[in-house]
Amino acid sequence: MEQAQRIKVALVGEGGVGKTVFLTQIIEGCFERRYMATTGVETRSLEFSTNYGSIIFDVWDTAGQEKFRGVPEAYFNGSHACIAMFDVGSVFSIRNIIGNLKKWIGDYTRVSPATPIAICRTKTDMDGVLNNDVRTNDTRTGVNRLRGKLATANTFCEISTRNQENCSEPFLWIAREITGHADLVFI
Repeated sequence: MEQAQRIKVALVGEGGVGKTVFLTQIIEGCFERRYMATTGVETRSLEFSTNYGSIIFDVWDTAGQEKFRGVPEAYFNGSHACIAMFDVGSVFSIRNIIGNLKKWIGDYTRVSPATPIAICRTKTDMDGVLNNDVRTNDTRTGVNRLRGKLATANTFCEISTRNQENCSEPFLWIAREITGHADLVFI
């Protein structure tokens, strides 16, 4: 049996954007409603079977609170890719959301340059509740500008852990980028 390929992924973003809930959903298949802040970093592994063999993602879930801001950089070393998350429904302005996302991506790329970055907007199930169509469009424009400034391959995903929408998309894109197999699929 062929050994599974391992890919180290840094999971970054502000506190409360849903990083840990996202991992819990994709690994355990359940939506966790309560908020428990990550302290420092937690590592979790998830395995996908693909048409090219198994891939194990070792995901380093970093704390998003400002007081832990310098801690995650030590954990970025050796990362093959990054998933940067933000929540457009937060109380921050769009400018702050993009600015914070830019800081997280900057922190990551200083340690692990030239690696793929999946930028993910979380909590898309809240769009109707928040009536934030204007915010969503403005955020997409801001994210597209940010993506254009990155020197690495990147993609943009919109996910809902509550509704299990597009949760595997960042991992599929990263797997394709790392392996060089554009036709790679999860099976």
